Amino acid sequence: MSQTPCESCREKFVGSEPDCPSCLVEILKRTSFFAAVSEEVLLHIAERARRRFYEVGEYVYRSGDPSESMHVILGGKVEVVIESGDSEIPIAEIGEGETIGEMGLIEGVPRAASVRVIEALDVLELDDLVNVAFQCDSSVSLETMKMVLRRLRHSNNELEKRMLELGQLYAKLEDSYHETVMALSGALELRDKVTAGHSDRVTAYSLIIGDAMGLSDEQLADLRLGALLHDLGKIGVSDTILHKDGKLTEEEWKKMRMHPELGCQIIGKVPFLEPAREVVLSHHERWGGGGYPQNLSGEVIPLGARIFALADVFDALSMERSYKEAWAIGDVIEEIKKSSGTHFDPRVVEAFLVKLDVILEVFEKSKAGESIRAFVSLKPYRDPL
Repeated sequence: MSQTPCESCREKFVGSEPDCPSCLVEILKRTSFFAAVSEEVLLHIAERARRRFYEVGEYVYRSGDPSESMHVILGGKVEVVIESGDSEIPIAEIGEGETIGEMGLIEGVPRAASVRVIEALDVLELDDLVNVAFQCDSSVSLETMKMVLRRLRHSNNELEKRMLELGQLYAKLEDSYHETVMALSGALELRDKVTAGHSDRVTAYSLIIGDAMGLSDEQLADLRLGALLHDLGKIGVSDTILHKDGKLTEEEWKKMRMHPELGCQIIGKVPFLEPAREVVLSHHERWGGGGYPQNLSGEVIPLGARIFALADVFDALSMERSYKEAWAIGDVIEEIKKSSGTHFDPRVVEAFLVKLDVILEVFEKSKAGESIRAFVSLKPYRDPL
């Protein structure tokens, strides 16, 4: 906003913008916000204005700050951002000849957004002077409010656009995480070929039961993650134990029982896997106590782990393993019923029986070599049958 400075300004501020009230009036008249304000009122405003400078990266305002001033940009540029957790969503860039902070000042409310400098900034800071113009001339108020509303509409449109972009980015990121987890789950099964398909089956069974129990989408997503990665800790179990034909010795079982805690140690290093922790750590606990690694009981055991425990046993009994034949499905169901209140949460057993037809369909599909990924991959989970 170059302005030929008066004699006084030339003497005091060689090579800079003018700073005397009369010169500042000329600057203010060129801004849309003050275009309708009389010269007399502008002079009153200019006499109380303060010149401020900000470096790149500094904030003129932060969200939540009290609205005690507004600024006219003489040079440079700022970015208006909405703060969301540790992230910032940019919604507008404002530069020379424009104003910032006027909406909060007019309303008398805390700042709704933050303003960050992206080009070295030279501004006039105006303390609560806007109301002077409003009190002097109602037409000024009307014209100013029209300008503010135009900016508000623009900011709203930009925010909606940014939120849409952010939503699309989040969806892509979520898909990428999901694909990574599925690949990791598949890699774990390649190492333990005896239980091939186990992770997909127990995940499907768990989601079916969880859905029947009314779990939220978020809870089902956490359950899916934990079910897919429940045996992550077996990475730390030797192949000799993992691939042994026949029953394990007591010493080998001690090492095998370490896998829930080993899995938690791995998850602790990968923040986005954190929701899997409860199932990974507690899926071998028992409703009546006596499980491992913490010997928990009852509702102290996380619900996701209680659900998974039943799904895991159903799969272990119904499928052939190196050390045993597969049980008849009728016998498996009777065993689960008998274990209600001892090994399993009775509410989980009830949900399992309610959805038994769907669970058996998944079982038959897997046994026949058909894909059951439709039961595993839905986000949020919905019964695909």
